[in-house]
Amino acid sequence: MERMWLDDKPERDGTILRGIKTLETINDKPATEFLKENDKK
Repeated sequence: MERMWLDDKPERDGTILRGIKTLETINDKPATEFLKENDKK
């Protein structure tokens, strides 16, 4: 899986999303940027 679109709940999804090593894009943002933004929530 390289791309994903979701209604994210950081407290639930962060660990799972980080475990998908092939994930490049989440909600049309680079995965690393998306995860970094959600860490702040």
